[in-house]
Amino acid sequence: MLTKRNLYGVYVQDQIDVTESVKLVLGGRYDRYTESQVNNGVARPEDKKQDEFSPRAGLLYKFLPSVSVYASYAESFQTPDGFATKADGTLLDPQTGSLYEAGVKTELFGGRLTATTAVYEAWRQNIGVADPDNPGFQITIGEQRSRGVELDVAGEVLPGWKVIGAYSYNVTVITDDSNAALIGNKVQDVPRHLAGIWTTYQLQTGGAKGLGAGGGLNYVGSRWGDNQNTFKVGHFLTADATLFYERDWYSLRFNVKNLFDNDYIVNRGGNSVFPGEPRTFLVSANARF
Repeated sequence: MLTKRNLYGVYVQDQIDVTESVKLVLGGRYDRYTESQVNNGVARPEDKKQDEFSPRAGLLYKFLPSVSVYASYAESFQTPDGFATKADGTLLDPQTGSLYEAGVKTELFGGRLTATTAVYEAWRQNIGVADPDNPGFQITIGEQRSRGVELDVAGEVLPGWKVIGAYSYNVTVITDDSNAALIGNKVQDVPRHLAGIWTTYQLQTGGAKGLGAGGGLNYVGSRWGDNQNTFKVGHFLTADATLFYERDWYSLRFNVKNLFDNDYIVNRGGNSVFPGEPRTFLVSANARF
């Protein structure tokens, strides 16, 4: 069976400076999605076609030189993964969603470091998940809702010393499904707590200028292993490290993922679990002309 999919999209956005302290963002995307399947040279009559307009709007108010508050709303449209199919061989329906968000943005150390705190509520429809009755295939959940809080910090604290950190608290619940027994359950493989920090330092002067090193930690909280909420997958903490050298036109980098070779689980299909990536070494070189 051959599947042919076409996606056409047009996106527009404009930022309007209402005043020096108030900025308004308006935008939208129009998508047209078509799907047809051919089996043994015969086209199937039940071709799919969907037109979708996804608006976006945001408002930011800077009430202090280093502090701003904002609110935004956005809708989304996403075509299914071409390798994800239902047990009957058909592709999943496109995924749609909406996001409400509000937060505070702060600049620290004279603008060298920025911090953002946000609260949000997101809705998604037609989410593809593993089919517990047919391994290797997927089914769709009618609708799920996510509510949470996010905190992000990023910047250069001192010349050469960069820091990126993030934490999120998220609760994702199935709100609609053809299987009524799943309504109210937590969504599989979505941890309630996620956190990470990454920092690097690079020499700014001297004969070794451009040489740098860094490291970080990643934490993933426990999460349900299936949408029936019959078992949980445990939390884990991993560490990464890097050593690099950068000049004007080239760079060399040596990375180590899962520095301490911790055992952990990152994914599962149906009622199965799989180990995470062991300690991994990566070497890369880049040149710019």
